[in-house]
Amino acid sequence: MSRKTKPIWEILCLKNENEVKKIKLIFDQVRLKKDQALARKLKLETMLEEYGHKLQEVLKTPKTKHQSSVYRQFIVQVQKLLVFANNDVVKLTESFETVNRKLIEAKNEKLKLEKLAEKQAAKVVHREEKLNAKERDAINILKYNINH
Repeated sequence: MSRKTKPIWEILCLKNENEVKKIKLIFDQVRLKKDQALARKLKLETMLEEYGHKLQEVLKTPKTKHQSSVYRQFIVQVQKLLVFANNDVVKLTESFETVNRKLIEAKNEKLKLEKLAEKQAAKVVHREEKLNAKERDAINILKYNINH
């Protein structure tokens, strides 16, 4: 093997490293979206609870029916938004888990390729050491023959 050519395992390791980087980028994006969706859901839940308490306050005081009706309509709208937020969280959690599995698989593949590259490098070193030992033996035999 000439020293100018790259062993196939090194090329595969580089290719896999690029794949891991791409998946990691997607992983980070999905994680960010999932975290944002969870934050939106939490905000809506807090808002729902807050306006539920306000509605209870309005219902305790002798106010107009219109005001309590407005609070109820708002609470219904927040509940609808909460359903959409829950759906987003579920979908993004599934996407996150899928990308996470792909990332783990890519990292495992990377480790496998690195081990194969190390084995190949060890074989090359062993082969070179063997050739060097044969050359030294040949030189020593020539020196012995010349001296005797």
